[in-house]
Amino acid sequence: PEASHRVIHQDGDRNTFKRLSPKFATSHMGDLFAQQAQSPGMLARLMSLLASSSNMNRSSRGHFFEVLAHSVMCSGERMQYRILDVPCGVAAPGKGANRSKFTAAMQAAVDAAEEAAAQAQGVSRSSGQPLLVTIPRLQQHLFESGSVSAFGAAVQLYSSPCYLRPDGPTQPIFDACIHPDTLLQFTVSPCKEGVNEEVLERYLGCLPPRGQYYLDYVVPADVYPEFTAPPLKRGALPLVSKTCVRVVKVQAEMKSKMKHTMRQLRPVSTSACGAHLARASWV
Repeated sequence: PEASHRVIHQDGDRNTFKRLSPKFATSHMGDLFAQQAQSPGMLARLMSLLASSSNMNRSSRGHFFEVLAHSVMCSGERMQYRILDVPCGVAAPGKGANRSKFTAAMQAAVDAAEEAAAQAQGVSRSSGQPLLVTIPRLQQHLFESGSVSAFGAAVQLYSSPCYLRPDGPTQPIFDACIHPDTLLQFTVSPCKEGVNEEVLERYLGCLPPRGQYYLDYVVPADVYPEFTAPPLKRGALPLVSKTCVRVVKVQAEMKSKMKHTMRQLRPVSTSACGAHLARASWV
């Protein structure tokens, strides 16, 4: 019981004698943690912790952020975003090739896409107002992690809009899907490597036919301003060629309101899960 009845586990690599990053004891425990985090007091404290990368290493921070992000993305929010990559009509150059023509075409396409999004939102890009995406409150459904066929079956089974989430950690390309057209990848890293576009094409093929698909990197507020990801090569992949890549900021307003919120909130309830979270001995 002393080893197993804990919210957070941290094992060690017996070959290198190095500590591995902390993780939730079970996925169900992670969901219970997310439910506790939805209370304003716990959410404010957690976001404060996540805002400081010195408090935990990146892999541990990412694990906590992913659990929280699943909860936030289902709850119905307006979130700030910016466009990273859209089809630009110019093929991505190979390694070592001159990229100036492609870079100029990509920037022009991104600028045009952001201008169109701003106009649809009723604002001007020159005003400095951020682009916002409205995500409705979504019903969450699980599918078998790592299986394209299981994901396709879930898409067919559940009507959109809904939130499709893999039931384990082995899911490639994305961490969740907002049915019918958006794949989400959660990260706390300020830059990401390219995705396997052939695998991305297979998963996009499970979604209903759309004029455009989205691959959204969902990041904490402190990572958002500098976040980068390489543009998709697209090539001869028809669905990837219709995919817009964006970065979305979670809880954009929480950081500025945190101190005010913490002064007004009463202490966090110490329920069965909350009491354990409130103690320092998490491992």
